[in-house]
Amino acid sequence: MCGNITGARDVYSLVKPLFNVVDGLVAMEGDGPNLPPGKAKPLGLVITGKDGLAVDAVCATVMGFNPIKIKHLRLAYEQGLGNWDLNEIEIKGEQLENVVTPFELPSSFKI
Repeated sequence: MCGNITGARDVYSLVKPLFNVVDGLVAMEGDGPNLPPGKAKPLGLVITGKDGLAVDAVCATVMGFNPIKIKHLRLAYEQGLGNWDLNEIEIKGEQLENVVTPFELPSSFKI
């Protein structure tokens, strides 16, 4: 998750990839990758989709966060730059509730 709220929201309006891929085989939580180091968190997930905001909303949920409370996701949704409503996002494979794994936030990031 990006700490620069305006920059993160603007990415959704400037970059329109045809397909988004998040490698969550081994994730990182806490501070990192710079010192102090973050902690590796094996998830065994790959999350993909055509809608970048939907992919980020699913990732946030997997990490134990409510996407509605993440400012840059909310701003992108309010500007019509994608969907974040989990009831409207088609999830294939693992059931979302079976893969939610709470993450430790970086010390500089507040929700």
